[in-house]
Parts: sequence; C-alpha cells; structure tokens
Amino acid sequence: MAPSLHALARFAAASFEQSPGALSPSVFWWHEGNFTQVATQDNAGLHIELTQEAMDLTARFAGG
Repeated sequence: MAPSLHALARFAAASFEQSPGALSPSVFWWHEGNFTQVATQDNAGLHIELTQEAMDLTARFAGG
C-alpha cells in the first residue's frame, strides 16, 4: 500500500501545481462518510499519517 500511497501523493501534488481548477495536493481516506487527510507531498517530501482504520486494512492486506 505504501508505494501506491506515495504515487497518489506525488500525482496529487503535481496535478495541484499544474491544474487551474480546485484540486487538493493531498490524499484522503474516506471511511464511514468522513474524509481524513492521510498523505501530502511538498518540497520537504512525503508526509503520511494513516488513520487506525487504514492501518488495520493495510495489515489485513499484508497478511498481518
């Protein structure tokens, strides 16, 4: 999941810089009707902060 999240964050940041429309430079987790920012890419690098639900799902897919 980490490589995909990194790719999504890079894509969002690049699209935000190149797009004239309203696009967020961040990646969000949607769970039970709520959005939570989980990743953003800026000049300092990639910043990831997963919710507990996202960490649980990641562990489940990783077989943990």
